[in-house]
Order: sequence, then structure tokens, then C-alpha cells
Amino acid sequence: MKNVIQIMCVTAIIVSLGSLASAGPVMWVNSETGATGNQAILLGTTGTTMYATGYVFAPRGGISLGPDGMLYVAGTGSNTIVTFDPTDGSYVGVFAADGLSAPNGLTFGPNGDLYVNNETGNNVTRYDGLTGALIGVFASGLSAPRGGICFGPDNDLYVTSAGSGDVKVFNGTTGVFQEALSGTELVTPNGMAFGPDGNLYVNDEGSNHVVRIMLDEPGNEIGVFASSGLVAPRGGIGFYGDTLYVASAGSDEIIAFDSTTGAKTGVFSSEVTVPNGLYIVPEPATVSLLALAGLALLRRRR
Repeated sequence: MKNVIQIMCVTAIIVSLGSLASAGPVMWVNSETGATGNQAILLGTTGTTMYATGYVFAPRGGISLGPDGMLYVAGTGSNTIVTFDPTDGSYVGVFAADGLSAPNGLTFGPNGDLYVNNETGNNVTRYDGLTGALIGVFASGLSAPRGGICFGPDNDLYVTSAGSGDVKVFNGTTGVFQEALSGTELVTPNGMAFGPDGNLYVNDEGSNHVVRIMLDEPGNEIGVFASSGLVAPRGGIGFYGDTLYVASAGSDEIIAFDSTTGAKTGVFSSEVTVPNGLYIVPEPATVSLLALAGLALLRRRR
């Protein structure tokens, strides 16, 4: 009965978020410091609509919706992963704390477990996606991994290694190192996201632009994709429809770019001070798929 109730709650949360996104992009943004600092802020087409505040210090790149429908935020300064109810911004609790060392980026894997970049630990730690229990170090050999961590279409784990100026790729099941993606355009890679074209887009904080890595091209061609108006882009980057959104921490803006050409199309928000990580609520069609995936995961773990 408990699992049935949990499944119903997850469905309700995800459907609620989907209805928010039906009118346009809606996103949760980590405000690292400044006037709005130490909290996650929900932004919509009409401006700020909600705050998830308290219990988190200096949140950087890590923010994501979990398979249980809760909002997960990495408290880099507090060495914790905390959860909030995304429907009203209320604090739920500390999800994980063991093994964390300046946690920055975070992502949920295809298996439902949580993977976290530890910026000063120079590794990725893995946690049980339901209990938050530390499973162990999943990947190592990194140098100051920041906000960029995600699983690719190939199910490998991609991590930005800011200290070494590259993106490191690990086997998504074993954590074994596969390869490093590097080029002169990558100086201090931070956040990243896979685009609808299957290529990898990386915020480069050190050179103030977004780099595109063409994974389907021989040698993984790397080039500057977008740069207009960006100042110290950190962990926040994501797609919605035909638009790429990037958190420009140095200018306190979320900037919008055409997802095909890289041309700047406007400023989505200038309400958040030092915006870092961002999580864009998926479009309604994608939300339906997420709901089905979340239900399948919960049933499989019963």
C-alpha cells in the first residue's frame, strides 16, 4: 500500500510540474550568493514564483528533480544534498551527507541512483536513489569537477574536470575511465547538457562561452557555439524547445540563445544573483515519459 501511495504522489508532482511548463519555460535556479543567495528560485515566464530556501549553503551546479518527484539541491558549502517539495518550495530534509566534499553537480542515473561531483574530493560519489545511503566512489582521477555531470545517450557518464580543462567520460555501469574530450576552446569547463541533436554543450567559465562537442563527428569536433553576453557561465545550462538557456553568473542573468545557430535571443531573467545550476521543468510531452519512467523505477525497486 505504501508503494502505491508513493507512486500516486510521484505522478501528481510530475503532472503538476508539467502543467507549469505548458505555458513556456519554467526553471529552478540555484542562487549561489548575493541578495538572493543560498536558495533555489523557481522562475517562470512571469518572473519569480517560488523560493526553496534554508538548510542549504552556497548551492552551485547541483539541482535536479529526482525519480521520487522531489527537488534535489547540492549544498556546496554545507556538504549536504537536501530535498525540497517542488510544488511549494518547502524543505523536506537532508538526503545525503556521507562522502561529500564540496558537492557541486549532481545527476540521477538510468538505474535511479544519485551521482555527485565532489569539487575538492576530485571524484564522483554514488548514492542509493531511494535511501541516500553512500554506495561508494564511482569515478576518480578528476581535477575540480564542478557543475557538469550527466549520462549521455550512450549511457556513459560525462563529467567536467575544470582543473584539467576537459570533459572526462566514464563507463556508466562500472565507472571505468574511457576518454577525455579536450580542445583549446575548453579552459574551465563547468555545467553541460546534451542537446536535442545529440551533441554535448558545455559552459566554459574561463572563456565566457558555450562550447559544442560534436560527438558524431570524427575526432569529436569542438567549437564555440554561443558567447554573446555571457560572463562566467557556471553550472546552469539546459534546453527547452528551440532555445538554449545559460546561467551567466557574472552578470546575474539567465540568457537565451537559439539552439540551432547559437545567436542570442534575449534575457530570460535578471532576478537571481550569481545564478549557478538550473533545472528546466520538461515540456509536457517529456513529463509524461518521466512519469512513466519514475513509476517503472519505483515498481522495480519494490
